[in-house]
Amino acid sequence: MFFGCCCTEQGGEIVAESAAGTASPPAVPATESVWKANDKQEEPAKLKSIDEAAPVECQVVPAAAAEQLEPEASVFRDPFTINLQKKNGLPKVGLDVTHHGGFALKIKKMKDGLVTQWNIDHQDQPELIVKEGDFITKVNGTESAPKTLLEMMVQQDNLELVITPGAVA
Repeated sequence: MFFGCCCTEQGGEIVAESAAGTASPPAVPATESVWKANDKQEEPAKLKSIDEAAPVECQVVPAAAAEQLEPEASVFRDPFTINLQKKNGLPKVGLDVTHHGGFALKIKKMKDGLVTQWNIDHQDQPELIVKEGDFITKVNGTESAPKTLLEMMVQQDNLELVITPGAVA
């Protein structure tokens, strides 16, 4: 950060002075002052040393407490794979998705279905929880256009989905 006047002194000496008595940096022509004669420029505040600075209070929060306050901010998630199998009792994946770019499906909404059951079964592993805002980037090993990924999810009973986490809010 810069805390001083940029055009009056350099190494304790005035650099250049215009007819109006204002200083200019080297290689910049001196110009008339735009300040009225009765306006006074204030002196820049003097910096305090670190020893003179006002103390700052901070509080150390244990990791477990921080996770309770901000669970999403405390867990960085890498892309991960989930395996789902459609059955008579639970035939739906349970996601509302939108096309994202030309390479993924973005999860808009979680509904009852296989993914919700996956999340319940893996609640002790927060890095494997599927969330709204995450992306499906592969279905059964295939990277393709969003339309193709969605068709595969609808047509196939055994699904291996690669989930790329969305941005942490």
